[in-house]
Amino acid sequence: MSLLSTFASDTHAARRVIVIDSGFLGDSLHLVPALRELRRHYLKAELNVLTTPVGAQVIGLAHCVDRVWILDQSRTKRNLKDQFTVLRDLRALRFDVSINFGDADRPTIYAGMVGARQRLGRMGARRHFWSSWCLPLRGPEPGENLPVFERHRQLLGSAGFALGPAQFGLSPTPEDAVWAASLLPTTAVHLSPNSLIALKEWPVHHWVELIGLLIVFYPQLRIVVTSSPDPREVARLNAIQKAVGDDEVLFLSNTSIPRLAALMARCSAHVGSDSGPLHVAVALGIPTVSFFRDNSGIRGWLPCGPKDCVFIQPCVCVNSPSTACDPQSGPRCLAAILPEQVFAAVEKLLGYGEAETQSPRPPLPTEP
Repeated sequence: MSLLSTFASDTHAARRVIVIDSGFLGDSLHLVPALRELRRHYLKAELNVLTTPVGAQVIGLAHCVDRVWILDQSRTKRNLKDQFTVLRDLRALRFDVSINFGDADRPTIYAGMVGARQRLGRMGARRHFWSSWCLPLRGPEPGENLPVFERHRQLLGSAGFALGPAQFGLSPTPEDAVWAASLLPTTAVHLSPNSLIALKEWPVHHWVELIGLLIVFYPQLRIVVTSSPDPREVARLNAIQKAVGDDEVLFLSNTSIPRLAALMARCSAHVGSDSGPLHVAVALGIPTVSFFRDNSGIRGWLPCGPKDCVFIQPCVCVNSPSTACDPQSGPRCLAAILPEQVFAAVEKLLGYGEAETQSPRPPLPTEP
């Protein structure tokens, strides 16, 4: 029997376990089902996670971790002194087990510096002469078509963990739930027009047209549009708000991840770019409509529920070092997805116009 296949049984009596993660919003959400498996297996252990401020907000929604350690990885905020201090404190705790689910260089190096007695990672594209020292035991590379959260669980399965059903189980605090209910007392649709990468975004004028269609045909729906506090994203949000007006639509920026989750939990559908809020919707079990540029790396990030609708557009520049598209105007491939198509997909998610037994589309109001 290999050391990998007996890892779970060999470390069952561990008292301190740490998961080392890159801490992006989507990555942290996809980490949650694996954290639940570890919580179930290491019943007597203190379960820790090393992540970013954003990752800490996400993991806090899962309520399955004893302690979160924060290292800010943004280029403008991280510094060697802070990183060394945290890693030194972690090393002093003498962890029994550390696990890396990704293969990024920085978290791999952190695993070596934390120095847990048993260190598990996975095979990946990033391999260096020091990789085997940092992560002596590594599981096989999972299938690229599996969702990322399932890839993480399969790593645990290869290490001898008995897996249960995948569960996210995010739950906002009662305070955040009350705040969200005060803003969205009725059924709502959540729109997320932005992404960290501008060339993943649907054009502003398409968003304006989609909102116009929703207002005209479904005036009973509450529409909420959110963005991060990033100035470029707020500018896009403001452009949409200026074109639409805010009488029928709620616009919010700079909302914390826990409050965003509480808000989205009250929504019947989510429409958005390839971005973090899309993964929040998936983790909450909300039906989604999303836009992706086609490339080999997206398969694990695609929503795959029975009510998820994904528009995947061929893109000549997605894996190219240069692009003919202007980031200010957005990718031409995604612009080819028409607002009428997205509107029809939202209608289907909401159950309008599919069958006579369902609610029909309200008639278009006529001018007096």
